[in-house]
Amino acid sequence: MRITTAQRLTLLAICSFLTFGFNLNNCGGGGGTKQDPLDKVCQENECLSIAEFSKRMQDALNGNTVGYALTVSYGGLLRDSAAAGLGRTASDPPQKEFKTSDRMNVASVNKTVTAVAVLKSLAANNLTVDEKIKTHLPGDWKPGANVGDLTFKDLLTHATGFREANGSMPNGNNTGYNDLKQFVERDLKPADRQKDFDCSQSADKSQCYKNQDFALFRLIIPYLNGFKEAGVTDKGTALGAAYLDYLDKNIFAPMSIKNVGCAPDKKSPTLFYPFPAGTINGTDFGDWTAGCGAGGIHLSADDLATFLAQLRHTNALLDETQRKQMNDDLLGWQNVQSVKHGTCRWHGGYLFVPTAGGVAQDNDFIMDCDNGMQVTLLSNSPMPGGQPLKIVSVVFAAYDASWHPK
Repeated sequence: MRITTAQRLTLLAICSFLTFGFNLNNCGGGGGTKQDPLDKVCQENECLSIAEFSKRMQDALNGNTVGYALTVSYGGLLRDSAAAGLGRTASDPPQKEFKTSDRMNVASVNKTVTAVAVLKSLAANNLTVDEKIKTHLPGDWKPGANVGDLTFKDLLTHATGFREANGSMPNGNNTGYNDLKQFVERDLKPADRQKDFDCSQSADKSQCYKNQDFALFRLIIPYLNGFKEAGVTDKGTALGAAYLDYLDKNIFAPMSIKNVGCAPDKKSPTLFYPFPAGTINGTDFGDWTAGCGAGGIHLSADDLATFLAQLRHTNALLDETQRKQMNDDLLGWQNVQSVKHGTCRWHGGYLFVPTAGGVAQDNDFIMDCDNGMQVTLLSNSPMPGGQPLKIVSVVFAAYDASWHPK
């Protein structure tokens, strides 16, 4: 669907908050990039058609997913949005259409939100990413050998060296309070730390990507912001609540995004299916409140579009220096992609569970390009082809194919 006047006014309202480094008179584009109203972004001798870009993504997804929602923004303004299919099928009444306002578990896209919270917290305490984490952990934890040397940047770039007791890479689901305690209290081998550091500097970071690195921030952020242990009997629960409280007051409230949590809606949450869904009952992947931070937060495509716009075009979340560090060092970004006329930073999200009708999947994606183009895409089923992170190629193939000579 095309954006309505109300939607456009909502995004225009974002421009009223724009601060240093962004020209209010160029609310439809900036940074030397020329733009025709609402559609074309021109660089060098070519122009990107935003309408075509959006349509190419929709064409790839229509009839090939159970449901999806996407937004395309440029210059801090929503340029196009679309949603199709079902958020719940007839097998899980009430059946409902998928909408851009529907929240769901956005899996590892949570990491980008957490990274912003970390950078904001560090700045508020006059600390840098080179701060060691050891003084911001539960007081009764006893960090293992070499763990005391870990910095915030090590966690933000997956360069920690954390391993399971048998030396294998960590299981992605071990992100509860006691799980994280075991990782912190286990000795770190210098060889594993070096391997992760080398991996974090490479183009392929899949061999050092660990949910535990970011899940630890669910505990660290509260300590950074004055969490007191005295009288607390269940620190895991208390810290999880404090993490969400920090996000609510410091990340989401400035954007007028309300009631964000790490659990599915109690009435009729978005459900996840194999494709085709058939008569299989969907899953909501459960309540992640006790393991949030690296994944599990529930947001909509609209919420994420607002988050990206505020992150890039205002100082409400991070200032210019912090944004540059986040982008240059890929703090909270999964990777950077070379595209026509520039590069784009992105983060994906992926969850799966086998069912009698195939593998149910959760696929998520956010993108922020150097030229100001931003995309959010959420789907409650496998992408065309079914492979993990296929969502990434769906977006970038559509992007590159939508540039044409002036």
